[in-house]
Amino acid sequence: MYDDDRSPRASSSSALARPGPASLQQNVEHPLLNPRLLGINLKVVVSGGKGKDKDKDKELPLVVSLTSREGQLHIRRKYYKGFESFSPESVSPKRLSPMRDNGLLVVIEGKHCGKYVHWIHHAYKNGNAVVLLAVVMRTADAAESLTEERLQLDPGSLCIGSETKAERERGDHLMRALREEARKMPRTK
Repeated sequence: MYDDDRSPRASSSSALARPGPASLQQNVEHPLLNPRLLGINLKVVVSGGKGKDKDKDKELPLVVSLTSREGQLHIRRKYYKGFESFSPESVSPKRLSPMRDNGLLVVIEGKHCGKYVHWIHHAYKNGNAVVLLAVVMRTADAAESLTEERLQLDPGSLCIGSETKAERERGDHLMRALREEARKMPRTK
């Protein structure tokens, strides 16, 4: 699955503690070309006709991951029996709606880049939306466990992650108590 012979990370939190290979430490110009996102499946929108719903003429999200080949980072997706690569210019992260998207999310900017998170609730600070998130650890089989770490981030620093329906249901069950508690908290605008 990975060109650089990495095993899937058991925890996004522990994976961030160690820097990536020196050859991959580069000036990040595209939000998805960050070595801390290696091997994470993300939903993106690709311009130029890929992933287009012909009946509705709107862009549909595709699932891609960041891989490394010969020290270079590549955005690609599994396509039939092979892989399809995309130029970074044609790919943009599938952004969340801070009031609705509560599935698996991935932090793609800042010091928490590469962490898996779930939405707890949103609030407004100085008129801007802020999302309260719970950091989760994922194992190779995509099982999740809740950590004690909580983040408050701008929705623009997040991308929707890829998960199956069963994974989504497990994640919702995992987050149920935190979301119920958050609903009881007073909201400010």
